[in-house]
Amino acid sequence: MNKMRIRLILILFILTLAACGGTDSTPTEQQEPTPETAVSTEAAQNPDSEASVVGIPEPTQSDHESGATIYVYDFGDMILHAFINPPAGIGNGTYIIEGETELVLIDSHFSQESAEAFRGYVDTLNKPINRIFATHEHPDHINGLGTAFADVSSYASAEVVELAVAEEGITIDNIVEAGTEMIDGIQYEYEIYKDAESEEALVIKLPEYAVIAVGDLVYNKYHMVMNPNIPNWLDQLAQLEAMSQYQLILPGHGAMGETAVYAEATNYLETAWDFYLEIEDPDEFRAALVDAFPEYEASFLLGLAAQRMYPKPENLNINESAEIETEEVTSEDDGSTEAAEAVTEELTKEEQLIAHFTKPSETNGDVLILLGQVLDVNGEPVPDTAVEIWQTDSVGVYDHPQDPGTANRDLSFQFYGTAVTDSEGYYVFRTVTPGEYEPRPRHIHFKVIQNGATLLTSQFYFSQDIAQVENEGMFAQVGDSGDLLLLQLVQGDGMLLANGRIVVDTAGRNGDLPLTPSQAEGPYYPVVNVAEYDNDLTTLP
Repeated sequence: MNKMRIRLILILFILTLAACGGTDSTPTEQQEPTPETAVSTEAAQNPDSEASVVGIPEPTQSDHESGATIYVYDFGDMILHAFINPPAGIGNGTYIIEGETELVLIDSHFSQESAEAFRGYVDTLNKPINRIFATHEHPDHINGLGTAFADVSSYASAEVVELAVAEEGITIDNIVEAGTEMIDGIQYEYEIYKDAESEEALVIKLPEYAVIAVGDLVYNKYHMVMNPNIPNWLDQLAQLEAMSQYQLILPGHGAMGETAVYAEATNYLETAWDFYLEIEDPDEFRAALVDAFPEYEASFLLGLAAQRMYPKPENLNINESAEIETEEVTSEDDGSTEAAEAVTEELTKEEQLIAHFTKPSETNGDVLILLGQVLDVNGEPVPDTAVEIWQTDSVGVYDHPQDPGTANRDLSFQFYGTAVTDSEGYYVFRTVTPGEYEPRPRHIHFKVIQNGATLLTSQFYFSQDIAQVENEGMFAQVGDSGDLLLLQLVQGDGMLLANGRIVVDTAGRNGDLPLTPSQAEGPYYPVVNVAEYDNDLTTLP
């Protein structure tokens, strides 16, 4: 398994837009109801509707202070709670199965704030938590296990247990195998699916209630994080759709729905696969899907999908056994390039900044996209300003003659980088997460230079290391402004993302924003003329 497959833009949206809120994803198209239909999609996503519901109750709906939407289905002897983030939180779906005496949870969230909000709601139910399931290993579904749910017994399939430790540093306590068990008088059935959206996925069925939790095998009205396993994924969607007795589907992203969500997801993946077979350029691939599904949320996820799918593997498996039947996808030669470029121009600022990092990196360690914005104390962007960084390689060695390990440093790593902010104050680096430099926590030094004058010298830490960071003398003294030094680090298949906002004083402080705390520049800077280095530390200058 190639650990350098990239899943990067997933968390960019969380980091840059989590405070913006949003609305739930667009409801799926409702199927014609029949006497056997257990739930109406309209009722599942619009509790105020008068749609008829047979078997599964209409949910009540409330808005959580975190921005999430809560749906509650009262079956009498079981209550199902759905805690769904808005599009700004990529629509993460987490679920609570409330039995007579205990709670069973399905998945957590990426950010500590979202995970703690979910835990806060769980605690209002005033029942002990029997366990929390992780449907798969991706960080937006398991990071909360190591924060808000560290005291709860966690369960996942065997491979996910291993991947959680290897890729996220999160320990999952127990292994779930395919089969059936009773928890608090409720029957649970488990199935394990391999090599679709994730390497392994746990599907949880509640046959007594016609409910099935499918994790990221289904996104409801959200763009999907795909990979070249699309034919296999389509086969698995067909298997799920064949289990028509399960009428309420709990997806990994987006609102709950009935079996029509399978057809939606299948159509999306079939279209994507046709595009993929024809299109050689990842940006064109992304643009084609945005154009084909304009109503879908989170188009930034397509940047991540493109990174996982391109360059195409030499042994690309068309997999005709999947029996994909789609209409032929055609496009006119005249104007098609311009149309793709027009869609590309609609990409977010963040997507445009990282789009040029298409060449794979051979640097050791976990590749990190460090993206941020330099602002003044009035909140105005600071353009045409140099941001310099310097750090250790992935094993904690500096490129400096006084570092005892420098002879063994990573020669494929640049150690220093310079980025010049654009007209909106944005900067971006491709680097790696620094290694431990004991006894200090991991950190990245940075300096902001404008017209030859240094405005700020400081360093970023990682919020995951907060226990160590709080012992840093300067950090302990600066109070709330220390949050500006914390990067929320996200790991996906070998690539990470962090957003570092920097606030500087350009003309004497007269604004309202807190300044990014300053620090000494450290013993290993400058060893070189950092301005001669570019913003891609994963390649040699």
